[in-house]
Amino acid sequence: MPQTGLAIEVEIDDKGVMDLLSATQARMRDMKPAFKNIGEYMVREREKLFKYERDPEGRPWQKLKVKTYHGLFKKRKRYTKKGALTKGFQRMLAGKKILTQDHHLRRTVYIAGSDQVVISPSKNAQDYAAIHQFGGEAGRGKKAKIPARPHLGFNDENQREFIEIIRDHLMSGGA
Repeated sequence: MPQTGLAIEVEIDDKGVMDLLSATQARMRDMKPAFKNIGEYMVREREKLFKYERDPEGRPWQKLKVKTYHGLFKKRKRYTKKGALTKGFQRMLAGKKILTQDHHLRRTVYIAGSDQVVISPSKNAQDYAAIHQFGGEAGRGKKAKIPARPHLGFNDENQREFIEIIRDHLMSGGA
């Protein structure tokens, strides 16, 4: 019986795949462009925390006590003879943002390297950033109780953005 043969020959040209892997591997060695983008993103995100007075999870910061404002308004009259707040003090209370007395804490800096990005408040604020982040006792004799008002950190949405930035860097070489 004659035998009919069927032969299939497949040739795979993997040069394109190998080139892509090689380029991705090269970008993995220097993640600085991606980490720079993450740093820039977190500067914008942290600015939103101060604008809306919320922690990274979206919870509002505890409001300042009226007593806290007294020190900021000490050379001006705060109360009327009847014990009500003066109009000037009321205006100051209405316009005062939390954690922005001198704006040092609000300023965000980042340092991007090839293997990490460090995001922090400006150098001028690092001394008091922790007490506002975690809360605790402060002032002379540790008499002032400062509530936690987290201003550093990231949430699930931020993490998804980090992944997108890294994916873009690795797959397309985006800087």
